[in-house]
Amino acid sequence: MMQEIMDQEERVMLDQIAKLTEENHVEWACDEYNPIGFLDKDDDSEQSACICQMFQFSAVLNGFHYELELAEYINVPSGKIDLSVTLTRNDDEHFLKIDSILSVELATSQEKEAKDIDSIAAVRLAKHLVPLAVKTDAVAEAFSWASFINQTGISKALLNNNLTKLGEKLCSEHRALDFHYAVFDNAYKDRLLAELCE
Repeated sequence: MMQEIMDQEERVMLDQIAKLTEENHVEWACDEYNPIGFLDKDDDSEQSACICQMFQFSAVLNGFHYELELAEYINVPSGKIDLSVTLTRNDDEHFLKIDSILSVELATSQEKEAKDIDSIAAVRLAKHLVPLAVKTDAVAEAFSWASFINQTGISKALLNNNLTKLGEKLCSEHRALDFHYAVFDNAYKDRLLAELCE
C-alpha cells in the first residue's frame, strides 16, 4: 500500500514537471548526448537488441537542481519502441529520484488498450525536449565522434536487419530528430525504412 502511494506521488510529480516544461516554465539545458547506436541483446538481463539514443538535461526549479536522463529505443528485430526517463534532484535534504519506463507504464495501466501514450509524462517530456536538444552543441559535438556499433560478436541476422541499417544511416547522417520521430510514429518509421530500399 505504501509503495502504491509513493508511486502515485512520483507520477504526480513527473506530470507536474512535464506540464511546467511544456509551458516553458522550466528551462532545460542539454548537457550530454549519446548518439544513435546499436546495443546487442544482453542474455543476463534478457534485454533484447536495440537502437537507442540518450540525452541528459539539467535545470533549476524552485531553487533545486534537477537532472533528467531520457533514452529512446527501437528493439531489433521486433520494432517495438520504448522510452525511459530518470528525474533526479540531488539535494541531501530533499533527494528525489523518479524512474519512468514507457513499456512498464503501459503494462501496469488498467486501461492500456485505450491509453493514449501522449498523455504519459515521460512521452510529453521527450516530445517537447528532443526537438530542442537536437539543435544544441552537445548533440553536434557528440556526432563528431559517434560510432554506431561499438560491440563485436553481433549476429549477421541483427546486423543485416533493416532497422539496424536504418539506425546506422540515421547515425551517419546525424539525424537524431528523425530517430525520435520514428520512435513515436510507426508510419514515419515505415517511410524511413522504405527510403532504404530506393
